[in-house]
Amino acid sequence: MNIKITKILQKVLGPIIIIILAGAVYFAQKQLDSPNENEAPLNGLGNQCEFVNLRCHFTLDGQRASATFAEKPVTEESVTVLLHLPAEMEIQSVWIEGDNMYMGKIPVLPDQIRPGEWEGWFMLGSCSEPVMRWKMLVNIKGRTAPTLLYFTTS
Repeated sequence: MNIKITKILQKVLGPIIIIILAGAVYFAQKQLDSPNENEAPLNGLGNQCEFVNLRCHFTLDGQRASATFAEKPVTEESVTVLLHLPAEMEIQSVWIEGDNMYMGKIPVLPDQIRPGEWEGWFMLGSCSEPVMRWKMLVNIKGRTAPTLLYFTTS
């Protein structure tokens, strides 16, 4: 009799367990894919961003923002960056620092073109690193932490 019950349990419980596991995996994946109220939905890094194809997308207070280079940043040449922020936000200052090597604090000189749109320029010094990683710190009035935008030069 125990063998009969074991065979019935195997036939019934096997598919039930598989369905339960598949459902758990589905809901776990759905939970990971859905944005949380407290995190930035674009890149999951809060107020950090990595430039890809001369562009960087991030969020500020739940609103979209972006930074775009006019051309690929090159050392010892003038580099222009365009920043699109929510219209009510105002840039306090922008700095660039070496991330993988100390290169001092390089100022970016931003000018407001129109509400929410800023254009700035800077010049990067050359260094001995074959690939240099840079960090742009965008300080916005009323915010305690800067927005960090990362890019590389080679």
